[in-house]
Amino acid sequence: MYPITFFASIWIARYLGAEGKGVYSYILVITSFFIPIFSLGIGGGFTYYISNKEFNPQEVGFSTLCVGIFIGFINTVLLYLFWRVGFLGEMNDKLTQNQILLLGIVLISNSIFFFLSRLAKGASRFHLLNLLDILKVIMNPIIMITLIYILALRIDGVIYGLVILNVSLALIICIRFFKIYPQLYNINVKFIKKSFKYGIKGWLGDMSVKANVRLDQIILGGVVSATSLGFYSVGVVLAEMLWIIPDSIGPVLFNRIAAEKDLNAKIALTEQIHRLLFSLSFFIALLWVCLCIFIIIPYGYGSEYNESVIPLLILAPGALLYIPAKVITKLLSGSGRILDTSKATAFGSLISIVLYFILIPIFHIKGAAIASSIGYFSVSLFCIYFTKKHFNLSIRKMLILTNDDLIWIKNQYTGLVTALIKKLK
Repeated sequence: MYPITFFASIWIARYLGAEGKGVYSYILVITSFFIPIFSLGIGGGFTYYISNKEFNPQEVGFSTLCVGIFIGFINTVLLYLFWRVGFLGEMNDKLTQNQILLLGIVLISNSIFFFLSRLAKGASRFHLLNLLDILKVIMNPIIMITLIYILALRIDGVIYGLVILNVSLALIICIRFFKIYPQLYNINVKFIKKSFKYGIKGWLGDMSVKANVRLDQIILGGVVSATSLGFYSVGVVLAEMLWIIPDSIGPVLFNRIAAEKDLNAKIALTEQIHRLLFSLSFFIALLWVCLCIFIIIPYGYGSEYNESVIPLLILAPGALLYIPAKVITKLLSGSGRILDTSKATAFGSLISIVLYFILIPIFHIKGAAIASSIGYFSVSLFCIYFTKKHFNLSIRKMLILTNDDLIWIKNQYTGLVTALIKKLK
């Protein structure tokens, strides 16, 4: 799905221009920022208690839907209040009341999808989530091109498109999920309480992660300008492409660790996955940055976005050094130590958040990129500290590839090819 998303983002950036792209990015950040922040981490609890089989999806799906609607409504009210009192900064005047209300529909739909997808992750229904992701990627450019370009609605088209897309995805996941898992239509208070108790321990960490990777854009768009955010958001999109493989492996790794009873097996699995991911990502990063600088930015986004090269060069090392945190947190959270995950991400993100407020007003785009990269690396350092403290994770074993790793890769490849051949037959 990433090539389609990537080319669609290039097209939107070229057509809207830097300022319009900045407003577009701000809308996306705001709508994705509210749910993790104001849900108090309960989504993490949903995934955990489904993945460890303490609850099953049949008995808690309806409860999850109700939680999603409730939190979506609360987020809508908060967004409207923030807009009314001018908390959106420079973007406040660029959004009308009707647009804010339409974004409320997006928030409610997104909240429903978010929480039901947490159950699907816990149940390892990755094929369902993959299909929904692919559907989203197909629908998004079609809707956006129709509304933004053909009908020339520009930012209004962006908002209408988000409403259509998110309402559709929310309806589809509800229909599919409840078809797979016939529901007991009652509120499972025990599940909600336990999920909240588990999730609140990780909420600060989730909030810190979200702030670490998105607060820079909110501050940049609200304090500096939409144009600056337009340039910066392109650098962010390109740098975060380095997380495609780690983010794809993350949910599967979490479920494996949560289900594994042998602590030594958990540690060995974490070390091996990190070795492979970090080594692969390092070489991909070198090739990707060169490709972006010499081809993608000048010929894809266009010369207007040449300023995006600087944040990309600053963000890329930080994105690479954030991979340890993406792997290690699965060991911590999957072993029940979600509070340590929360502490590690909170401490590391606090560093970047402080730097955002210091560096962005002075250095603008460069300041945001520097603060983000330092924050990424800080989170990884704190994650390593907590895993060394509780699991005695070996840094050497996390970084140096072994002959067994190469054999393992060969076996995985062979198994994949064999499975594909059988399916084709």
